[in-house]
Amino acid sequence: MRILYLDPFHGGSHAAVAEGFARHSRHDVTLLTLSIAGGWRWRMRGAAVTLARMLRERAQERYDLIVATDMLDLATFLGLTRELTSGTPVALYMHENQLTYPLPPGRTRDLAFPWINYTSALAADALLFNSAFHRRAFLEALPGLPGRYHDHRELDLIDAIAAKSVVLYPGVDLARLDEGHDGGNGPASVPYTTSKAATEGDR
Repeated sequence: MRILYLDPFHGGSHAAVAEGFARHSRHDVTLLTLSIAGGWRWRMRGAAVTLARMLRERAQERYDLIVATDMLDLATFLGLTRELTSGTPVALYMHENQLTYPLPPGRTRDLAFPWINYTSALAADALLFNSAFHRRAFLEALPGLPGRYHDHRELDLIDAIAAKSVVLYPGVDLARLDEGHDGGNGPASVPYTTSKAATEGDR
């Protein structure tokens, strides 16, 4: 299977998950990424346009699956690339969301960013959350977003989002934990796998 992985905010844990997946997957994974230098707000607003251009530049390539992360305006991206992505299933990996992400004291939430998460969730064929807590928090808070308005709230669509949402824990490279326990020959090779703490319960 050929997988296109779109990471518009490629740094920190986002980069670790993307690169670990590409390195350890049995599939052929292509990463299209943008750095974190532009800031997350600009990435959520503008990355869809840039990543669409990047995909058109490699239009001769075809993919069996697209994986995008939550910093991408997925609905806009798919609209800009429909001649290339129509018919290709799309999964949205939710590292975090802008509806329940904690704000610094005194800051008001800009609802434009949660709305991007919402429309991206609608556009995706599947949502992959990094924890059960995250999935539950997002789905519980989501009705309040369209519910703020006086008509056409389309609240039934939230049930559809829930139905296509699952938990997929991020992989963890545990090689560093083996340093000093292999007879001095360097860190042992371990698979890219979920941590014991993650599989036994959410924090």
